[in-house]
Amino acid sequence: MLGMIEINLLPQEYRLQERTPLGLFLTIVVGICTVGAIGVYEINLKKDLAAAELAKADFTKQKADWEKKKADTQDLEKKIETAKKRQETIIQISQSKIIWSQKLVQFGKIMAEYPDFWIDRLQLQKTDKGKLTMNIFALFDDRGFNRIADFQSSMINDANFWYHFDRFDSPTQRVTPGGGPLAKYGFLGPVAQFEVSLPVR
Repeated sequence: MLGMIEINLLPQEYRLQERTPLGLFLTIVVGICTVGAIGVYEINLKKDLAAAELAKADFTKQKADWEKKKADTQDLEKKIETAKKRQETIIQISQSKIIWSQKLVQFGKIMAEYPDFWIDRLQLQKTDKGKLTMNIFALFDDRGFNRIADFQSSMINDANFWYHFDRFDSPTQRVTPGGGPLAKYGFLGPVAQFEVSLPVR
């Protein structure tokens, strides 16, 4: 059976128009706007990320420069501090009115009379007026501590050497058997060790 063909003979203005439902249309519009907004937001994010990476690179370079400048500054501060300490030492020595090179020559002449004595440490301590300290070893023979007493007298009785000093302090005196520091050289006899402190007058 043949189907029937329906023909709308109404004028054009009276015919029903086929159109997209309003809800679907609004959904499409909102979707397009949303996709467009996401695209714009993504573009802005990429721009912000590129700017942040550029700023980070700049800050990293500045940080490296600052750290180098900080290290250079600290190095200069250490050099200045060292120079100040040296200057203070020179001033203290000059103010003491002692020509230390000459004083050591005078002391060397005294030490020449005691070949069995040797200095392990000699130091100029920075006090109000200054102090010369020494750590001395001596071969300990039958004269014992009398030899140390003679050494003390030799320094005190040398007017040129002793002129600038106040007193002779020897706080410790002890004898080490078996050679002490000389044992490595084969000497196994007793060795006396004593400290000398000479405060400046």
